[in-house]
Amino acid sequence: MEACANTPLAFEPWTQYLYGINQGIQGRLIEVITGIPFEEFLEKRLFKPLGMVDTGFSMTPAQRERFQPLFINTGSLKGFTYLLDQMTYQPGSRAHFGDAGLVSTMEDYSRFCEMLAAGGKFRGKRIISPESIETMTKKWAGGYPEEQNAFQPLLGHYNGFSLFVLEDPSKKETNVPEGIYGWAGYHNTHFWIDPQNEMFGLFMARARPFNWEVPMGLRKVVYGNLTNP
Repeated sequence: MEACANTPLAFEPWTQYLYGINQGIQGRLIEVITGIPFEEFLEKRLFKPLGMVDTGFSMTPAQRERFQPLFINTGSLKGFTYLLDQMTYQPGSRAHFGDAGLVSTMEDYSRFCEMLAAGGKFRGKRIISPESIETMTKKWAGGYPEEQNAFQPLLGHYNGFSLFVLEDPSKKETNVPEGIYGWAGYHNTHFWIDPQNEMFGLFMARARPFNWEVPMGLRKVVYGNLTNP
């Protein structure tokens, strides 16, 4: 954080979007504001209330046995490996970042998505306020095509607070409702939330290279079937 504070801004805040370590900074801010480690904060505010029993920055030996190997298909490398995990996931590790390092399961992540699709409630219990979700998904900067450093495959989207938000489906995602939002992980874990239909989509893999076409292809099938049952 100290090194980042000494780095000049690329542009004035709120004028453009730039992918970077912003989420990592947010994780550290949470620690400073709450006075507790980031992992403990997530456990108290999200994981435990949502019943996410297999989500965290480390794994027990039993969980490690269920951890899928990474499939890599880059250059001359093709196949499954345990050698490129990037994190150790060992108990006692302090690699608790706001932007990387969590492992989870379909069941756990589904609970998180279910909460967002219900406007911040999980089975009757308020987890996140509607005002927070509105702030997270608000258009804070120009969006495509003004922001040339945004993710180009996501035509018609703008970037909220570490979320993409669909603004113009006609650009590349016809039949998809305006206002869906979501994000993705480096090893191709993709999710989106559809507030209009109170539904969500979730795809989880451990594969590289990263590909935005995966969730867009899924949405083409899902919403094509909803439009033409």
